Amino acid sequence: MKIATIIGSTRRGGNTEELAQMVTADIPTTIIKLSELTLHPFTDLRHTKEGFPSALDDYDQIVQAFMENDLLIFATPLYWYGMSSLMKTMFDRLSQALRDEHYGPQLKARMPSVEAIVLVVGGDQPKLKALPLIQQFHFAFDFLQMKPLSSYIIGEANQPGEIKQDYLALQQAQALNKALKNKV
Repeated sequence: MKIATIIGSTRRGGNTEELAQMVTADIPTTIIKLSELTLHPFTDLRHTKEGFPSALDDYDQIVQAFMENDLLIFATPLYWYGMSSLMKTMFDRLSQALRDEHYGPQLKARMPSVEAIVLVVGGDQPKLKALPLIQQFHFAFDFLQMKPLSSYIIGEANQPGEIKQDYLALQQAQALNKALKNKV
């Protein structure tokens, strides 16, 4: 099983990234930090004659992650009760990628075999207030015809390093890490 972790945080070494590292400890994984990529905003031109223009950015790395991995771990901080803008841009651009003549058909064919896990970290009652975001991910994966969301963890933290104080999230991360090690 090949795994990629897509980190939607803009904070290097923050709580979201730390939780992702706990989940994937001692497991080979490709790390994609969206903050280190150039991803242009989505312009919806799917109903125009011209269609989507080439974006000329790093989005191909995202497509490669979907194409080459069996499991994708989406890790995002809870920003304004939703995913980070980086993560949202990545999902918005899937509309374009799925219609791209070069890899759209292969990407569509690949989606049903891709499993997903979601990690969310927030500071304002996230175990309650992040639930709509988990549902949004579920609906996105369903629309993409991916495997159903297999697992998620919602951690509570604000200041850097606070995730270590969320014992429930730590236990869930350890259990998920163990389960993933049995699959790899």
